[in-house]
Amino acid sequence: MNINLDAMHDKEITKISYNRTSSSLNIEVNDEFGNVTYVELVGCAIFRVNDFIHQNVISRVIEFGHNVSKEYLKDRVTWATEVGGASSYFDSEKIDNTIDEILSENLKLVYFEPSFGAEIVATCKDIIVRN
Repeated sequence: MNINLDAMHDKEITKISYNRTSSSLNIEVNDEFGNVTYVELVGCAIFRVNDFIHQNVISRVIEFGHNVSKEYLKDRVTWATEVGGASSYFDSEKIDNTIDEILSENLKLVYFEPSFGAEIVATCKDIIVRN
């Protein structure tokens, strides 16, 4: 894990962009002093961003791996693949395969839990953090 998860607490997400060519989700995070941190989720298989508004304060960022229950992972993956209140666009086999990839640490599941505003769930191959 190359992300200091505790350091994200109370920072604000100010920009989110997706690069389709590299399948990377780029998240710009600012602290109260104007310092910028860039988080790149490389090789995103799925992601969902919800409630991105004028202020997006992070409660915590969690990287889930092999030590999480299959039910919790299923809940997060299903939520990330639902759009507009419709059911998941993944069938149950694809959800199970994604969970197996997370449990075998071939994929990371990252959750940006909001204090206020944006909520992000993504699966990715790697997490790169730059200041």
